[in-house]
Amino acid sequence: MVTLESLCAANAVPIYSHTDCRLSRYGRILNGFDPGDLCTTADRTTSIDPEKNAYVASVPELERDPFVAGAAAAIFGGMDVQAGYCNGPNSKLNAMEYHKTSEVYVSVTPSLLLVGRVSDIASFRSWDSHLGEAFFFPAGTVFECYPMTLHFSPFRAERAGFKTVIILPRGTNTPLDPEAPYAIPGDRGNDPGNDPEKRLLFMKNKWLIAHPERLPLIERGAWPGIKGPNLELFPGD
Repeated sequence: MVTLESLCAANAVPIYSHTDCRLSRYGRILNGFDPGDLCTTADRTTSIDPEKNAYVASVPELERDPFVAGAAAAIFGGMDVQAGYCNGPNSKLNAMEYHKTSEVYVSVTPSLLLVGRVSDIASFRSWDSHLGEAFFFPAGTVFECYPMTLHFSPFRAERAGFKTVIILPRGTNTPLDPEAPYAIPGDRGNDPGNDPEKRLLFMKNKWLIAHPERLPLIERGAWPGIKGPNLELFPGD
């Protein structure tokens, strides 16, 4: 069984507990919600591809769970939300993103999450991967990731991979309208006009900065601005 101690032993990068006070600068653990039935449904209906991550933004069966309705009312102020999943074997940083709304992670299995601060992105151009902090979320943990907090895919804490439920305002992570008057992937360049943040806009309510090693994202228009190593985290089992 994976533990914080086994993860710390397996990694040179510090791994912090979900109860560590450092996490409060990035979000909060929601102890007042019971995600048990949601986790059971997600575990039963979703799988882990051992070769690559899978992200599905909206899954009706998950959205019908009472936990999701409760989260929408309590966390998102009654906004229409989508609930989907992110599962996989990920072990590398690859990129960091942020939203201008909260995002709720429910750890169906044990997982790791690397987070950072948007204020550390220099001129919306570069971010140093050494500034990220990694946290361990045991199965059943509910984490509200605050708006403007850097994050991306969870990391596996176990060799088998991870399963998480992701709750966001509806429409987040969907394609940008190519006719809209804002920057679109492939049209950022070095001179994004009077708003340098435009170079990071990647999808609706999703600003993203990629590591130069992550070519699939860069080929889709992601800004290659992460400096330092493409951090890798190792499982603890």
